[in-house]
Amino acid sequence: MNNNFGDILKELMIINNLSANDIKNISDVNISLIYKWLNNESIPYFHNLIKIADYFNCSIDFLIGRTENFENNYKKQLPLFSSQLKKIMKNKKNSQYRLNLDTHISRETLYNWSIDKRFPNIEHLIRLADYFDCSIDYLIGRED
Repeated sequence: MNNNFGDILKELMIINNLSANDIKNISDVNISLIYKWLNNESIPYFHNLIKIADYFNCSIDFLIGRTENFENNYKKQLPLFSSQLKKIMKNKKNSQYRLNLDTHISRETLYNWSIDKRFPNIEHLIRLADYFDCSIDYLIGRED
């Protein structure tokens, strides 16, 4: 994965005249982690990506460099990931079994997502978005 998150975040911070402390307050994480993000050493966990995308009113796909389209028409109330994944799988006429075979995401992981015990990490979200040919924002229910 081409990790552009830190560069994109830096640019958004400059445009909006924000400091690392401002991002810390938005995401509620340790300042050292903010610097890892800014240096492209790490990418935020999903719930922090949502907070940052909501703050800047942009797509998660834009934040992580999957698209250059900033877009800003997202829902604030997200459905449960399990519900959204089931909806997409139904629309694509796909099963957990097929998803496991095609994406090599373990059955245990898929099951944990289906009962909302766990949430996918960003690498899994990218893999799923690529597999279903959709944006991450659609995958998690931020857009219709």
